[in-house]
This record gives sequence, structure tokens and C-alpha cells, in this order.
Amino acid sequence: LDARYSPASAIASHAASIAGLAGFICGTAAICGGGTGRSAASRDRRVDRRGHLNDDVRVPRRILVLLVAVALAAVAIVYAVPRRVALTQPAARAPVPFARFVDDYLDRFAHYHPSIAAGNGIHAHDDQLENFSAASIAEEVGWLRSERRRLDALDVAQLTPDERVDHRILQGVIDGWLLDLDGVRTWRRNPMIYAAAISDGVHNLMTMESSPAPERIRQVIAKLGSVPALVAAARANVTSPPRVFVERATAMFHGTSDLLRHELPLAFADVADAPLKDALATSADAARRAIDAYTSDLETTVLRAATDRFATGTANVESRYR
Repeated sequence: LDARYSPASAIASHAASIAGLAGFICGTAAICGGGTGRSAASRDRRVDRRGHLNDDVRVPRRILVLLVAVALAAVAIVYAVPRRVALTQPAARAPVPFARFVDDYLDRFAHYHPSIAAGNGIHAHDDQLENFSAASIAEEVGWLRSERRRLDALDVAQLTPDERVDHRILQGVIDGWLLDLDGVRTWRRNPMIYAAAISDGVHNLMTMESSPAPERIRQVIAKLGSVPALVAAARANVTSPPRVFVERATAMFHGTSDLLRHELPLAFADVADAPLKDALATSADAARRAIDAYTSDLETTVLRAATDRFATGTANVESRYR
């Protein structure tokens, strides 16, 4: 027996689609210098401040929003024709629900990018710092390619019209991250992303009341414990970056050091646990030493090896926006 979507299933699908769509729009912003997130009802709306591919091409936000709106409208029109679904399809052959695929993707993405995730309200990895080692980047690229294949294998005909829109957006989000990590390879040419990982991750915990203040202090301490490893990855990865990136990164690392010295203690001044605050100060001092040492390297060794080639190239820009 064939029948059109029942009201109950349509409502459930629409709710799931809204949750995914909000995240994918944030994810589209990630390709243009922002983050990725979940439902507007359950996730914060802030987008991260990283430049990524936007170092030499910037798109005004109002234009970006208009382009996204037009694209979504066009896709919605294409897929607006109702389809008939067989109600007798065996449950054992049913594909993995698209909403669950989206949730799995966002959870794994948060593992690789905890600071971006926290900025968008996903706090499962608030005690972790980004791992930009070459091995971790290779692992993420492999995962993204696997997700792209799984996404392409989904039977689009079985999705609701809203999910088809979300499906296409997610394809673009994954393609954007693959372009960034495996094409342009921002992690090899832009030291700013290393400074942003620290400052954004710590600042989120300072300002977002995602958990009680003492718990957030413990998360900051754990995150700062990974700063030496992040700095070591920056030294290994960034060897001949564009000079303008080095100059901006130097200023950002100076600012991050000042954040840990001055603003971080003030953010938790009302916490009564003195030993915990002492531990925070100790971890901040150790992180600052690693940051300041790398900042000195940026101002000398790295700057001397810097180049004037900062453009990402026409092919990469066209690939990003097509």
C-alpha cells in the first residue's frame, strides 16, 4: 500500500530537518571562516572567528546570508514535488535515518574541533584542545572522505524535501573542510589558527555558563595542559607561511598570552575554591611560557622564512564557492 507522508511523520521529519539545517548553515559559515553547529533551540548561535580560507577573499555576511537563502530556496523548489513512500518497506532494509547521520557527524566533528563546537553550544569536549598534528589531520581527512561517501550512498529519494536540502548543504560543508585541510592545507600555512584554537577555547569557558564555574576551571586546566603539544604541532607544520599571516599570528599569540595572564583570573574571581584557582594559575603560567616561546620564534625564525605568497589561488576559491 502506497500513501503520502502522514502528518505525524511529516512533523517529525520537519523537526529533525530544522535541527540539521541550523547546524549546516553554521557549517557553511565554517567554510567561510565560521563553525558548525546544531539546532538553534538547543545550541548556541556563535560562530567561531577563524579566518581559514577567508584570508584573501572576504564575503560580506549580508551577501553570504542572501546567497545561502537563494540556494536553499532553489533546492527546495526542485525537490518540492511530493513523493510516494511504500509503507510496507521491511524495517531491516531501512537506511540509517538521516537525522542520526547528522548527529553522528556533528559529534565526531566536535572531537576534532572542540573550540568551534563549544562556540556553537556543543560542550562534550570542553576539556580538550585541537590536535593539529599531521597524523590527526590525516585521520580527519580520511574520516571526512568516508562521511562524504556515506552521504552520497544515501537514497535521496527516501528523504523528505527538507532533508534533501540538508543533504546537499552537508555535502558542501564536508567538501569545504576537505578543501581547507587537504587542498589549501591551512594548517601548514597559517599560524593564526593555532592561536585561535587556544584563545577561542579558553574564552568560551570564561564566558559561556555551560557548566558551574569550578567545573569550567577544571576544563580550562585540562585544555591548557595541551598547549605545549599544540605549539609543537605549529612548529612542525608551519615552516614557510605568508609573511602577513606571521605578523597577524604574532599579535594574536601576544593577545592570547595576555588573556591567560589578566582576563582568565578575573573571569573566575568569584570562585571560592582557592586551591583550584591556584591550580588554574599554575596551568596558565605553563601555557603562557609555551606560547611566549613560540611567539618569539614567529618574530624571528619563522618571519625570516616567510614569503609574500598569501593567495589561495583562483582554482581553490572557485572550488569553494561553486
